[in-house]
Amino acid sequence: MVFPSLSQAWHNHFNKSASLKAAIPGGIWTGQVPEGTLYPYAWADIAQVNTHYTMLNRMEYARIFTHIYALGAEDVEAVAGKFKDHYDESRLEFAVGSQAYCVAVIPQTYKLLSENLRHKSGALIFRASLLYFVLYQRSR
Repeated sequence: MVFPSLSQAWHNHFNKSASLKAAIPGGIWTGQVPEGTLYPYAWADIAQVNTHYTMLNRMEYARIFTHIYALGAEDVEAVAGKFKDHYDESRLEFAVGSQAYCVAVIPQTYKLLSENLRHKSGALIFRASLLYFVLYQRSR
């Protein structure tokens, strides 16, 4: 059995939306964001995965923090709204052969923060932090 890649499913869901890709031209990243990435961009952190077993399946739920960075509070709020429109209460698709099924992407929290840093253009960098629970099952 192929282990379901939650990170890959998160990225694939992003790439399915042309309007979201246009709103976040810097893309979505896990791991290190390359220097010189265009604003706005997003960074996803799979913070924790919990597992519960049933007789036939394995239920897992993950906490995924997604941080969206943009120049200015208004821009980050607009982009975060588009992100939420696409991800809230959606379902992720796992790779073929993974035997995993996403039940729901459940929004938990939203927070707007100033990074107290300025871009070389002089604009203040803001971050929208979104926490999601992703519930999925897979065969044992």
